[in-house]
Amino acid sequence: MCPYALDGPNRGDTVARLIAAPRLAMRPLLMEHTAVALNERQGLIAGRRLAWELRSHPGGPGLLAAFAAHLDEQEWAVWEVRRALLRRADGKTRAARSLTTIVRGGRQEMTAALERVSARLGIDVERDGPHRRVHVARRQAAPSVEHAFVLAPATAQEKTSKPFAKMWMTALAEVDTVDRQKEIRL
Repeated sequence: MCPYALDGPNRGDTVARLIAAPRLAMRPLLMEHTAVALNERQGLIAGRRLAWELRSHPGGPGLLAAFAAHLDEQEWAVWEVRRALLRRADGKTRAARSLTTIVRGGRQEMTAALERVSARLGIDVERDGPHRRVHVARRQAAPSVEHAFVLAPATAQEKTSKPFAKMWMTALAEVDTVDRQKEIRL
């Protein structure tokens, strides 16, 4: 079952099929959960999330309860997510990302690991529904960097885009310059 069928006129039919086949629904739900954990701007349905859709459909809350149990069975990880955002000559934003696994284990163990990261950095764990993040630097308008430690299922692939290292250093330098200019104005 294609989770991308949710973004269209047959959304209700697709949601009904997922509710009728809970075992098949676990894959798109897990994919969305992981994607949203790693990037809170994500979701499978153009600006919305499958989990939100399921809450309002008959049988949806039961499927979400089954999914919560399914999540507990997964291997989890603390991920380091870094994004560099630079302004292109045409005014649009160019982004590069690095996704790295810090440690893997059971859900409770990884929740405790994220709490240790939080304590070591002196930054609170942010809770966004079922998602947990420690934001070191938040995304702003480009030039900007985003840096977070995130609790998520260990289902994503580590990846660093080719231009990331250079863009990260450039964005850090530009953000530092912009921050210093703001301080001078104050």
